[in-house]
Parts: sequence; structure tokens; C-alpha cells
Amino acid sequence: MQLGPVKRLQEAIVADIEDDVLLGYDVLGNAESPADIILSRGIISLDGKEIHCLQKRLGQMRKVTVADDVLVPGNSEAVIEVYVDREEADDGGKPDFIIEATDMFQEQYGLVLAATLENINSAPTCKVRLMNPFLKKQC
Repeated sequence: MQLGPVKRLQEAIVADIEDDVLLGYDVLGNAESPADIILSRGIISLDGKEIHCLQKRLGQMRKVTVADDVLVPGNSEAVIEVYVDREEADDGGKPDFIIEATDMFQEQYGLVLAATLENINSAPTCKVRLMNPFLKKQC
């Protein structure tokens, strides 16, 4: 792997993504020579060398809130309505979003949320599918 002037032998998994590069902790947190990321200067310091990088803001993340209180019986699933926070640019941009649960959501509620592709411009709420894999009710 070569990052700017720094060359390293690194095992990597290649993914088909649009971004030019996405560095994981296994590369940046190398115990022998960890990287220092200095966002205010737009650089990564690696092996004593400064590598200039472009920063890209992920404006595609949105907060998702359940529309009504829901109680999901044990060993069952429910289709519920959720609100997705919107931004002014959503009207002219790409309205399709994948709604997924965070690890914190799954730990806190014990529910599994099926990843769902939704057009947030098509209705005030979106529908998602929740599953309760346990015997008792979860909310």
C-alpha cells in the first residue's frame, strides 16, 4: 500500500465504493507507527511524513424517530412508521436513503431493524420492519 510518500505492506480487503480511499483502524492504528490525523490542517502524519488529504463531510446521515410508541410481541415482527430528519437540500438532491439501526439501538431495545431503502420525499413518514427475536415483548 502506498499513501503519499509512505509505503507499507498491508493486508487489505477491497470494496466496490465510490470514494477514492477509506482507511480503517487496522491501517491508521498500526502499533509500530500509528497515524496522527490533524483535521485542522487536513493532513495525516504517518511514519514521520505529512500526507495531505481531502476531507469529505457525510451529509447523508439522518436521525430517525419512531412516529408512535410501539410494542413488538415476542418472536414476531412489526412494520412501523418513522420520521426521517430532512434538510432543505433533500428536495433537489437524491431522496433515496437506506435506513439501518445503529449498534446502540440494538443494544438498548433488543430489536432487529431490517435495512430499508426509502424515498424520503414520497411521504411524511417511512415504513421500516422491526423484529423481536426474544420471547417477551420489547418496546
